Amino acid sequence: MSDLAGEVKQMTGLRGFIFMIAEVVAVGLMLPVTYTRAAAAFLLRETATLDSAAAGAGRAATAAEASTASSNSSGTALFALIVCIVAILTDARSSRAIDFYEIQIYDTDTAPVGHMTLELHSNTTSTATGELAKSQMDVYQVHETLEATYGVLRWLEVGQYLATAKLSKGDYEYSGSRTKVHFGIPQTFEWPVQFGGNIELDYMRRAAEENPLTLELRPIVGASYRGFRLVGNFAFIKPFSGPQTHHGFQFDPSGELTYQLNRWVSPALEYYGDMGPMQPLAKLQEQQHFVVPALNFSFIPQLELNLGVGIGLTRASNGVFVKSIIGWTF
Repeated sequence: MSDLAGEVKQMTGLRGFIFMIAEVVAVGLMLPVTYTRAAAAFLLRETATLDSAAAGAGRAATAAEASTASSNSSGTALFALIVCIVAILTDARSSRAIDFYEIQIYDTDTAPVGHMTLELHSNTTSTATGELAKSQMDVYQVHETLEATYGVLRWLEVGQYLATAKLSKGDYEYSGSRTKVHFGIPQTFEWPVQFGGNIELDYMRRAAEENPLTLELRPIVGASYRGFRLVGNFAFIKPFSGPQTHHGFQFDPSGELTYQLNRWVSPALEYYGDMGPMQPLAKLQEQQHFVVPALNFSFIPQLELNLGVGIGLTRASNGVFVKSIIGWTF
């Protein structure tokens, strides 16, 4: 993996494990290996003294002192990994735009077994201010996406998307398709915090997407307290064609906080971000971050209705978009 592999083999316990994780992440996400090498150099230098202290404490001092020295050594390994991560996060690269074909938060629940749900996603950008925001937000472009989802198991659903957009000609055109596998982890359904995930393959037209072929891996975390529901989505996206193919994974975090006001309406505050490629992350003002006040309506059990207005928080997202989701379960 790197020329430090021989030194890594000499490291044992938590320190060696953490270092190997840092190295694997750097290679897997195509991050500069210099970051892990710097962290490794720090790790090897500092822990040598602590290892000697731990050994000496084991021979001449109490067991409690030896344990403290060993804990300090593991703490140094953790600190080295944190230094590596901070170095990655403080560098800069251009970001991209959020996914205007589907502006939605995934929870850990899925479609009922044996039932199909059809959803229509409608999104449009009404305003954008500044050259950077206008280049990324496609002002006045309308996106309409039809999603069909089928419940396979009580914790598993599969889905297919057909995306359209009002492109440069002014007419609605087919933009591409997407296939997803969305699941919850049933063992966590009774836990205070629930976990799930979504795996999605996007194959779009080049006229519609700069990176037409991508794979999305989206861990999902959710928790409820009384009438509140907090959900976090942490999407890692890998382009396989387009200009960002060799930039590793991209990170698109999102989430929502909802409150069950009564049987038929749940106000929510949603968040959507696009932090760009992780080699390394873009400067904050070049990333896209939106907050979206929204309303969820449940007039009848089969109907899903979501309405929201997105407000940008950075120069790259200095604008407003309008979103809606209308769904029906058959």
